[in-house]
Amino acid sequence: MKPEHFPQTRKTWILDQLDSGLDGRSEVNLHIMSVYAAPLKAYFLGTPWRSIADPDDIVQGFFADRLARDEFYQKWHCNGMQLRRWLMNAMRFYLQEQVAKKPVATIPDGFDHADDGPSPDELVDREFAHSVIEKAMESAEAHCVERGLSDHWRVFVALHVDQRGL
Repeated sequence: MKPEHFPQTRKTWILDQLDSGLDGRSEVNLHIMSVYAAPLKAYFLGTPWRSIADPDDIVQGFFADRLARDEFYQKWHCNGMQLRRWLMNAMRFYLQEQVAKKPVATIPDGFDHADDGPSPDELVDREFAHSVIEKAMESAEAHCVERGLSDHWRVFVALHVDQRGL
């Protein structure tokens, strides 16, 4: 078997997993939840509706509701939108649904009034980048440990993460 020089994109991996059945879909859901929980929480906290519920409850409710829908990933794939944008839009609709369930007196105005801080989109992008870097660091560390390069990993972290001299 010829080695691959370019790794599969996550989109390709996602679509391959979805094609493989329920186990593959479970793997995709786990991946989405691990990578996008923090960005979606940041998105929620950047909205005027941030006080309607606990942020973790909102994100977990979103995942439970949307990722369970049979057509969720298919619609994303057919739409052609970046996954993080698709999830942000889906979260916005989910929030609107949650707000509609609340008594009117407890609901802040919608997205029309921005505060001076970063926009929800900027918060998601920042948290998404952080999440991707965190997953890459975990993978790199595991790779080093598997190959007996733990000392190399510690030196890398000391120099480039902790910015300490040796």
